[in-house]
Amino acid sequence: MGILLISGTFFGCSPTLNIGQSPESMATTSAQNNIPSSPSENPTITSNDNLVSQLLNTRKCVGCNLQGLKLENIDLRNVNLENANLTGAKLEKTDLTGANLRNVILIQGDLDEANLTEADLSNADLTRADLENTNLMNANLSNANLTRADLADAILTNANLQNTNFTEADLEDAIFTGANTRGANFSGADLEGVIGLQ
Repeated sequence: MGILLISGTFFGCSPTLNIGQSPESMATTSAQNNIPSSPSENPTITSNDNLVSQLLNTRKCVGCNLQGLKLENIDLRNVNLENANLTGAKLEKTDLTGANLRNVILIQGDLDEANLTEADLSNADLTRADLENTNLMNANLSNANLTRADLADAILTNANLQNTNFTEADLEDAIFTGANTRGANFSGADLEGVIGLQ
């Protein structure tokens, strides 16, 4: 004896499937459950190209996701990148003089030979970042994390390094003349040839 299902509800899936439901009523159910009926209704994701254009045109991109982008050898003076994610970004030889980089994530970022004079990097995460030959004169790196970062030959003259974490960082031949290192952590750091560190 066969069993005929006229109407019923199956749970455990989303959206709920009603056997025998008409296409019109299914559309109504989807709308009620805020389920997009086509891919075009999904939120638009801003491309990295648009974010870079925004940065270059407005000089700010607060909280932007710029992971892995190549921004090498360009003029980013006085830009506002507060809270941005620049993990793995390429900023070699980039001019970031006076930039607002508070709370940025620059894990494994490449800032080799970049100019960060008077930049604000307070609370930034620069874990394993490449800052070799970087100019950080008068920069604010207070409370920044530079664990295992490469700062060989970096210039940190008059920098604010209060409570900065330099654990296992490479500081060979770096210049610290006049820098405020109160509360800084140099555990396991390579200090060979360092100049001006008190």
